[in-house]
Amino acid sequence: MNLQSLIIEIASYLNVDEREVRLKLINSKEYVAHTTINWIPDTPEITISANCLNNGVLAHEITHALMPTKAIFFGEGFANMMHAYTDKNCNFLFFSEKTLDEVVVKYYQRDFPFELLLDENYDNAKMFAIEKFYLMDNRLGYAVAGSFCNFLLLNYPLICREIVKRRNFIPSNFLEQFTNLKVKDLKQQWSDTIKCIKVF
Repeated sequence: MNLQSLIIEIASYLNVDEREVRLKLINSKEYVAHTTINWIPDTPEITISANCLNNGVLAHEITHALMPTKAIFFGEGFANMMHAYTDKNCNFLFFSEKTLDEVVVKYYQRDFPFELLLDENYDNAKMFAIEKFYLMDNRLGYAVAGSFCNFLLLNYPLICREIVKRRNFIPSNFLEQFTNLKVKDLKQQWSDTIKCIKVF
């Protein structure tokens, strides 16, 4: 699939507007990909290593380009959701499960710091710190965010459009205002939705 086709598909899936996106290829075995957070109307640029150029990575980065946000839970959550949806697996997070929901059902523990994860931003990332990606809890954080964002999108189809309208906000406050539910109640609904999944 080409870049423009992916942009159209992802924008439609997330219910956000299409945007022009620049793609810059580099030759580096140590580099995967990065998208600058460019607020609308500026054009976002995806820098991607040629050896990592595949639809899953592109879908991930296009999601960042279409949904600029400093709320890392939403940024990485929706990007990982689209990555898993495109690849049809979670290998990019080093999990063998096919879906993010399956990863969460298998590995999520009650003491996981969901609320702290939810309110991280790119300036104070701890669970989402890229240098800690090798740790199980950190990779699980990406899966949790993706699974929860998928739940949000299915139940609140305009949520991505609302996120794009905001620059600086506290995700937990935004969710409670947007959904008229407490975060703990949303978390319970999400948990109830995915707990029937069988993981072998």
